[in-house]
Amino acid sequence: MKKDNNCLTVIVLKTEEERSRYGQGYKYLIKRNGHQSYTAYNTDEGIREFLKRNQMTMKKHPHFNNSYILNKNIEEKSFWKLSDIENIGDCISYYNLSNGSLVTCYSQVLDDKIINYRPNPNAKNVYKPFPLKAHLEYQRIYG
Repeated sequence: MKKDNNCLTVIVLKTEEERSRYGQGYKYLIKRNGHQSYTAYNTDEGIREFLKRNQMTMKKHPHFNNSYILNKNIEEKSFWKLSDIENIGDCISYYNLSNGSLVTCYSQVLDDKIINYRPNPNAKNVYKPFPLKAHLEYQRIYG
């Protein structure tokens, strides 16, 4: 059996003490290979939106309490211009952080994985951060 080196897990930190001690205040930590941070959410709405957008499901981890295994992996790519991704089938746009700023990203949802395309921060024609007020509102809702 081939070992999957990109397994994504969700760790749910249920108490304020756990969130403060292990998650820098976040309730949901998404990790790659069990230890490498991928992303995190403060709110239930944030994790629901992540799962829905990526057409993912969570399955209880067989060995760890409060942990779940996601049914798909995520591959990250950057792009320099919209023409780099225009011909990729079924790409959807969504908002996410890139280089610390909220920007428009694109995602291709496949049966076995997700390919996320984030604008390269040096590509000023596609890397267009949202205003701070919009960024803060997004963080409030989705964490």
